[in-house]
Amino acid sequence: MGWKPMPQKGTIPTVDARRLERLLPLAVFLFALLIRLPGLGWGLKNDLHNASLHPDETPNFGYSRQVVPGLGQFTPGFYSYGTLYLTSLRVASDVTTAYTGAPKTKDGWSFGDPTQTDWDWVARCTMAGRGLSVIFGALTAMVAYLITRRIANPPAGLLAGAFIAIAPAHVVHSRFQTPDIMAAALIGGALYFAVRALDPKDEKARLSPATWCGILAGLSAGVKYTGILVLLALYVALGLKKPEGWIRQAAVATVTALGVFILTTPGILLDNARFMHDFLFEVNHTATGQELFFAGTQSGFLFHISNLSTGIGPVLLLMAVAGLGWAAYRKQTWAFVVLAFLIPYYLLIGKAEIKYMRYTFPLYVGLAVGFGYAVSVAQRRKGWDKGSVALAILGIGGIPNGGIRETAPLTLGMISEDPRDAAARFLKADPKSVGLARDPWYWSPSLVPDGPDPRGPSWPLIRNEIQASTAPKIEYPLTMEGGQTYFDLSVFDRKPDRIAVTNFEVEYPERLRGRTDLQAGETAMVKAANAWVDRLRQEYEIERIEGAPGSGVEDMDYVRAQVAIWKRKTP
Repeated sequence: MGWKPMPQKGTIPTVDARRLERLLPLAVFLFALLIRLPGLGWGLKNDLHNASLHPDETPNFGYSRQVVPGLGQFTPGFYSYGTLYLTSLRVASDVTTAYTGAPKTKDGWSFGDPTQTDWDWVARCTMAGRGLSVIFGALTAMVAYLITRRIANPPAGLLAGAFIAIAPAHVVHSRFQTPDIMAAALIGGALYFAVRALDPKDEKARLSPATWCGILAGLSAGVKYTGILVLLALYVALGLKKPEGWIRQAAVATVTALGVFILTTPGILLDNARFMHDFLFEVNHTATGQELFFAGTQSGFLFHISNLSTGIGPVLLLMAVAGLGWAAYRKQTWAFVVLAFLIPYYLLIGKAEIKYMRYTFPLYVGLAVGFGYAVSVAQRRKGWDKGSVALAILGIGGIPNGGIRETAPLTLGMISEDPRDAAARFLKADPKSVGLARDPWYWSPSLVPDGPDPRGPSWPLIRNEIQASTAPKIEYPLTMEGGQTYFDLSVFDRKPDRIAVTNFEVEYPERLRGRTDLQAGETAMVKAANAWVDRLRQEYEIERIEGAPGSGVEDMDYVRAQVAIWKRKTP
């Protein structure tokens, strides 16, 4: 047995620096995790509405119910993205059911009959699904640390981890039951092993870095199909290093990735017709746009620069790009590996007409590595060391924008009552008639319980709730067939006492007012919406505004709705 003398009285025990360093990845993970936990209950069921205020969470949960792992059923009949995420949601909801109780209705969920849905149970399961996003969001920060530590040093790794941990868009979306954070985390893991493939010490591992990269690439593709592109980083790593059997390693990684993808999304074989229908629909959908949310905007190549600047912060983004550019100029092999994924992926999303903020998340790990590297290089240059640290601190703090300065108020907003709920409480407290521009959904005040439900089968239920409303009475014109209308001017003929609209409804057509370069369908929507708003301004005046102005990026404004309540002018 070994024996160590007790430290003399008055001495300070030494700390093992290596042991302390081993704890840093865990520290980064916990830091990012704790930042993401507040606001996890945002927008869930309350006394005003049943479904989540996020438009994608309820459909995601519904499709996950079509997966039944215990029966070997992994074909949900929905393939706009891979099945692995839906399988994860199903497992999370089953665990939630086991620990918190079964639903009150037979299955707890029904697409065909919304009255058979137990919304309290759905809310509990949604919290579990959001918990998955929180965990994978924190893992993304840890992966950024690990890569940067490998190519630079621990302080640089900590900066890279902080880059992800406090990025406003990443923090907000880590609280959603959506696949984007999980997919980006798996891409980050694959990038880590692609960089490790440059290290000859890892070549004799039981599972090579190339194989691990293939596994994680396949898993990421099983969440969102674009994850398969991360294999490009591995090909460049192997091509630069050329270890023994490197072509075989690339082939094995590719086959592994495809095999893992098929295992996690077996519908590609077992439900091929439906798979191809949904896959091609998604391809066409991203190429043609969605309503007016991105109509008339600049090219995706420019728009996503704005998305990155808003989602991360301009200072951090500039430092990240500078770091990657300098590393490539200095012929750092890891930079070529990271850029081998970042550049093709950016070209892919830049060509799309749908330009959601969440599409940029797979870029975050590579940019975080570039940021950490930039500071580490500057610190070694006389005259640059203090300035680089100061600039990094300013960027993380959010000066001029981004960073903690944006993350903190967004988090506070998610902890507080949502403006759609606050507006509904105001309208219900003084129950006069209120007009709506569009059918109730996430873009509306919470005036009918089933407003945020999925559009299709829930519409008859929502329509009945509109027609039965009395406190306040809702004025919303229907089509002759009882369907939804879009900025119907006849609502003004009913002379409602108030009209309530949100930024989701009026901001985008207002931005496009007078544009002559739109498609025919878009032009018609803009004219109808703006004619309605002009009539609103003539006959009504603003009485109350709930919420702060949004960013103008739809999937960031899910938690930053602004509701304007207008009252009819005195004749």
